[in-house]
Amino acid sequence: MKLSIPQVEIKDDEGFSPAKDIFERKSFGERLANLIESSNQNLVIGLDAPWGEGKTTFIKMWKGYVEYRRENATTNLHKMRCIYYDAFSNDYQKDTFLAIVSEIYTLIKDESNDDKRRFKEKLIKTAKTLVRGGLKIGIRGATAGLLDETIVDSFKADISSLIADQADSIIEEQLKKVIDDKNTIQEFKICLKEYAKKEGNGAPIIFIIDELDRCRPDFAIDIIEQIKHLFSVDGITFLIVTNRQQMEDSIKARYGADINATNYLHKFINIWLRLPRTIDYNVNNFGDKYFRHIIGLMYNENEKAVNSEAKKILSELIKYYNPSFREIEKIATYYALINNLVMNNLMTNYQSLYALMCYLKATNPMTLEDIINKRINFDGLLKKLNLTNIPKIAELSNLYYLTKVMEYDFAEKERKMEMITNKEVVNEHSNTEPLSIITSLYSWLNGISYPY
Repeated sequence: MKLSIPQVEIKDDEGFSPAKDIFERKSFGERLANLIESSNQNLVIGLDAPWGEGKTTFIKMWKGYVEYRRENATTNLHKMRCIYYDAFSNDYQKDTFLAIVSEIYTLIKDESNDDKRRFKEKLIKTAKTLVRGGLKIGIRGATAGLLDETIVDSFKADISSLIADQADSIIEEQLKKVIDDKNTIQEFKICLKEYAKKEGNGAPIIFIIDELDRCRPDFAIDIIEQIKHLFSVDGITFLIVTNRQQMEDSIKARYGADINATNYLHKFINIWLRLPRTIDYNVNNFGDKYFRHIIGLMYNENEKAVNSEAKKILSELIKYYNPSFREIEKIATYYALINNLVMNNLMTNYQSLYALMCYLKATNPMTLEDIINKRINFDGLLKKLNLTNIPKIAELSNLYYLTKVMEYDFAEKERKMEMITNKEVVNEHSNTEPLSIITSLYSWLNGISYPY
């Protein structure tokens, strides 16, 4: 088996193809496109979802859907176009203004176009305005650092009038620069508005900013602040795809824990939307569906599937706990790792605990460490995992049996034999069976040592 999930390749015009839209988010994507199209405003929209919930896959499919709709539109409707910007892959850049504006600049196809030359002149002038540092006004600043402060102290009375005159001159110059800078920014926004109107052909240009929650906090905050102050013009809608909680944590890291990060974000983002885990709110098995989907992608061609019981129990654990999609990917990786090491079917009890170990390793590694280091007993583990009262019913039969195998693995030899006699667990007892199956499998996963 492959140890990682093959990257989903989404063509620019593919949109929500059934084979890849496994969470059935197409209808949400359609409503999102209609919302932006009909609002006719310079909005900043935040699309929120936890880390690992498929935000990037969704937004790439959505971009393809919008582009396909534009290319095939027969009226002035559905003419929106998109710019996609991966903030995380660009957060090495120091100048967020140039990082954003360069993406807009590339939409103008004709290099010889007068509009493009004019736009380039405005953005360069604005960039210079933004990087211009303020001058310090003081004795050393006014004298360009030529006078040492110890010398200045003895001649303060003699040079006070000189310093005052120079300070006045510096202040006047600074005020002029402030006015010029404001005018430069205003001219840039006017030029940007004209550009958006022409390039958008009457429809919004959607600037998608993805992976913002993975960026350096200062870079992420600079982006949302500059969007508001420099790029908020009619004809451009910003769609920021991020984890809202992570953004609020970044704001607190920059401005202090006492700041109301929620209110601060509201200054820059007009509307927050939540990316649904699934559109069908009566169905809660999309995690299991994703697990089975990626496991299928990880099998090599003509590879024989083994340890199917472990896979069934993992499916049931995923439906029961509803982990994030990124955690499900980790579960699949651990499942594949042991499959590759064993290359045949483990015994039933091993498969049950193998599933539990893969799940804990991906979602709750500290609990797994507590088991290995004997810091938790069987009853404590059941309570911690909320498995105390699993009924013996068909829908949860695998989880019920898992609790029995867990008890067996924690039990002393006498209780083990009693459980086998009472047929509470499958009789797989042998002289080579370890004292703890979980401990043995853990060493197998971490140290690549044979588990029995």
